[in-house]
Amino acid sequence: MDAIKKSDSFKEYKKYLIEKEPTILNPVTDENNNHIGYIAQFEIDFEKDSKQKKDLLTFNSLLTYIIDFSEDEMLEGLLDYSNVVSEKKIYFNNFGTGETVTYDVSDIPELQEVVVMLNRKLML
Repeated sequence: MDAIKKSDSFKEYKKYLIEKEPTILNPVTDENNNHIGYIAQFEIDFEKDSKQKKDLLTFNSLLTYIIDFSEDEMLEGLLDYSNVVSEKKIYFNNFGTGETVTYDVSDIPELQEVVVMLNRKLML
């Protein structure tokens, strides 16, 4: 956890953290089930300090770290859910490479059903 908390990305996004400790902290294993690292994800809210949210329904993003002991490296990135309602897309921004991978979730009916249901409840 020290390497994560000392990273530039953690310092940059610290003000958006919902909790100081990771929402998810799980071991990473290889194909032989050997423990080779950890994945830590911190829930963040970009509109945390905003007095007025622009959408009724928003999904928080995950500041993500994957620590690989075997390669002695740490992947840092942001799993961005902020456009899942409006664009039906999730983005992963890899801080190390600068690459952004887009995942189209418009064809996941269960997700769309949840969004519709929650929006209805919020409108009541």
